[in-house]
Amino acid sequence: MDKTLKEIHDIRERMHEERNGLSPEEARERLHKEVEKIMKERNMHLRIISKETVSVH
Repeated sequence: MDKTLKEIHDIRERMHEERNGLSPEEARERLHKEVEKIMKERNMHLRIISKETVSVH
């Protein structure tokens, strides 16, 4: 698990450096693609839900 957390940290660090010229939507999309790539490599099946489908009571 430590290796996975380190990878996530490295990706987030790289994204922070690259995101200077990106809009928030572009930065979010790029991060989403990176996460999907890691999940596919590790054969992880997590469901990603949009914030519109979550209701808070």
